[in-house]
Amino acid sequence: MGQRPRTFGRHAAVKALGLVSVLLTRIQFITLVLPRSSLNQNSVAASHDASFALTPDAVMECGVPPEDARAIVALALELGVQGLEPLSDPLTLLRFYRARGKDVNGAADMYRQTMTWRANLPIHEVMAAYGRNGEFREDGGRATDATEWTWQRNASTHEAKLVMRHVFFGRLGATADGAPVIFWRAGIADYAGFVREGMVDALIKAWIAHIEDYLQAARAASLQNRQLVRGRLIIDVKGFSLSNMRYLSILRRIISLAKSHFPEISASVTVIRAPKFLAGVYSVIRPLLPDLLQEKISILGDNFVDGLLQHTGLDSSALPRYLGGNFNDEDIGAVEAVPQGAAASFE
Repeated sequence: MGQRPRTFGRHAAVKALGLVSVLLTRIQFITLVLPRSSLNQNSVAASHDASFALTPDAVMECGVPPEDARAIVALALELGVQGLEPLSDPLTLLRFYRARGKDVNGAADMYRQTMTWRANLPIHEVMAAYGRNGEFREDGGRATDATEWTWQRNASTHEAKLVMRHVFFGRLGATADGAPVIFWRAGIADYAGFVREGMVDALIKAWIAHIEDYLQAARAASLQNRQLVRGRLIIDVKGFSLSNMRYLSILRRIISLAKSHFPEISASVTVIRAPKFLAGVYSVIRPLLPDLLQEKISILGDNFVDGLLQHTGLDSSALPRYLGGNFNDEDIGAVEAVPQGAAASFE
């Protein structure tokens, strides 16, 4: 830090574009009140044990599209699940199914691996460290009502409090249908500081809490609306320099975790305040990408307001205050530089 970041040259621009294209392609991760006849919800406390009928008609009532209903029933039978938890309501199973190209066996494998990962992490300890305790069971499923998500970020451990001074991501609000909106200030994060101080693993835990918050907010909105609800990811890359390229392994770890364990949670990924070369060259390669990827990803420059509205349906009020929006900048994170010796306070 402290030195003025170098700007991208032409050769570096081409190299960076190729890498960004790969990352954006891999970022597809980021790309209902259940009917009383199918779900018994006598109390909030019991809702995580509620079950639904394993028939195509029942899962369609929950919001699963007719063309996918039989496959979701088959997936539930393969997994031996018939309730909301762990992550086993029909619309969440639909996420796994779509994330694996509508292959039931592939979706079942992904689900089992995800449940093992959540239990081993364990997710309930991570979420308690970064927010309200008691939301999760030890197996990684919800201990509270899956149709509601009231968890709020609030670091409670020494490590979490330290890391939260430097994170660059957060949830800002929601669209009219309840789709969560998350925001990353990826351009000014102190990647070098995280690496220097050996804080990358702690950063990853904070990010897991962030993306679990994103998943559960989208899941609750889906259950309330009886349809699959996916969120909006906005990434501000202003300030990203050539020197940051050496730390892309951090983003690769994040993307790998997302692809493996957080299926189909983003409807759109919008990159704003991108360098002119990036927005320009992306407009050239965009027609070569699959239609679904073209729809999901948009790269915009400094004048991004109209493009953001067109791509996501969000106006500038949905942004943090430093960009003219209504949300506190602290909702994203302090994004402070990591000081020398910060890791010593972990010990």
